[in-house]
Amino acid sequence: MVNVIKNIVVPGKPAVAAGLARAPFRQVHLHSTGNPNATNANSISYLSRSYGNAYYTHIVGEGQAIQVAATNGGAYDVGGDWNWEGYAAIEFNEHVANQAEFNRDYKIYIELARQLAKEAGITDFTLDTPGTVGVKTHNYASRTGHGSDHVDPLPFLQKWGVSYDKLKHDIKYGVGGAVTTPATSAKSTAKVDQVLNVGEYFKAKPAYRVDELKQVNGIWQVVNYAFAGGKPINWTLNGLGVESVDKVDSKGNKTANQTLKVGDYFRLHSDRIRVEDVDEASNGIAFSTRYGNVWVNAASLTEVK
Repeated sequence: MVNVIKNIVVPGKPAVAAGLARAPFRQVHLHSTGNPNATNANSISYLSRSYGNAYYTHIVGEGQAIQVAATNGGAYDVGGDWNWEGYAAIEFNEHVANQAEFNRDYKIYIELARQLAKEAGITDFTLDTPGTVGVKTHNYASRTGHGSDHVDPLPFLQKWGVSYDKLKHDIKYGVGGAVTTPATSAKSTAKVDQVLNVGEYFKAKPAYRVDELKQVNGIWQVVNYAFAGGKPINWTLNGLGVESVDKVDSKGNKTANQTLKVGDYFRLHSDRIRVEDVDEASNGIAFSTRYGNVWVNAASLTEVK
């Protein structure tokens, strides 16, 4: 159990007092501060003067978990309607000097999120699900129209070696937790059958044309109509962040200039990408990117081991 230090600097429950938030509060929000120079004390001092504009309930850093506002009352944290769903909102302090410090604080961050989720009555710890109830990153709130244009905490976590997949795993099972699976299975020894299932891997074509390029929720994204499953496309579901692709020529060779425009070509970063979800009705599969899962048509994908 995480030892939470109380240093309440946000009086009462401002979102409730303003008539904006009301029970039940069914979400825990994950953030990072975005300021590598601010200590816990700096951040809390600033919050004490500015909570009318934005506030959170907890900050994790310097080996500590500190509560700065009441839980179970929403917050001004994601910048959208999910402000009013929050049981708690946790900031990971980006004032980190080395990997050891990050690892220490990351474990506290995950354990605190799971602890607060239990307090909120959340039973499914799957991160960033479409429903209202659950643990959500600020990035996911933004991507789905429930927040601002922020993408935290994903870029900060990735900088220190935590992928989106690992974050999802650790929120669901805890740091060091794992799903119990058989040592061997028929699927693991079977030949590749070109029918993609969750947990299997694929590679995509070497080049897709950029049919549209657009900034959505603060993220520049590209889409290829065929890869997305045809028009009309949904940017939240089908858009690929430009940081998740490489600019290539029509044959798939990476170019020196990586600035994309409509008519250029792109490819995915890897030739071995895990299937996160499947929709048989549309022949769609989802895979993980730094900005969340993206859905594409499986027709141009090749299963690999």
